[in-house]
Amino acid sequence: MKVLITGGAGILGRKVAQLFLENGDQPRVFDLPQVDYSFFDDKPGVEIVKGDIRNQEAVNKAVAGVDAILHLAALIPPASERDRDFTMAINVGGTKNLLQAAAGRDVHFVLTSSVATYGDTSQEEPPVKVTHPQSAIDIYAESKIESERVTRESGLPWTIFRIAPISVPEIMEPPEVWPFMADQRVEFVNRDDVAIALFACAQTPASKGKVLNIAGGKTWQLKGKEYVASLYEAMELDPDSARFSETPGWFDWYDTAESQALLNYQRTPFPEFVAQLRRAAEEAFGW
Repeated sequence: MKVLITGGAGILGRKVAQLFLENGDQPRVFDLPQVDYSFFDDKPGVEIVKGDIRNQEAVNKAVAGVDAILHLAALIPPASERDRDFTMAINVGGTKNLLQAAAGRDVHFVLTSSVATYGDTSQEEPPVKVTHPQSAIDIYAESKIESERVTRESGLPWTIFRIAPISVPEIMEPPEVWPFMADQRVEFVNRDDVAIALFACAQTPASKGKVLNIAGGKTWQLKGKEYVASLYEAMELDPDSARFSETPGWFDWYDTAESQALLNYQRTPFPEFVAQLRRAAEEAFGW
């Protein structure tokens, strides 16, 4: 299988490309010229195409000859909230360019959308299902709702992933203010599990024509303060130093029964993720 991964040099795209390479497939990574491609230095089986997703000519080159497109490239919060026109040009315009480049061919188009499109569901009964109405409360969600619309109307075989916030088992600076309330329901998902879901989707014809929630599962369904306390303790930070939003945003718990049955991607329970983070901290700081 020849598969295009947009945003493929990012922290998620690299993992996805590795899975396809290990499976004997031919991954093609498309990303901006200035990003770091060093991860692929020892992986000659990965084809790299550099370009801007807003440029149709560059996108046409990236799409040529592929069997599937995993569209990961996007501007995300907080950067997405600074300039609406710029965000829409990348997130929506880039999606349109890919769809145009693949038009008329049997190319499986997998759009990574977001649970952000559900809006504020904090006063509703969980879990949030894919049938829930979409209601943007920020520019990012607005761009993803429109990207979903053009994908469904494209005529290509498609799958839409509404992905929960992604947790990465690496040491990162905590945000100054966490974008959810301390007592709010939150459900994240491990980066490696999202990569597995994307890889499996490209191999699963039954996923075509479906909108799927992608989230961590029951062990990841926590309150905001519980999630943050676990991360801080793994990194030997004081949980009492964490600051939380005074408004709920778009975080919640999600119904992932269908996506898990189709793709079997929920491989990392939350306690195992915390253990991974702890090991990363020990390695980084020599504990």
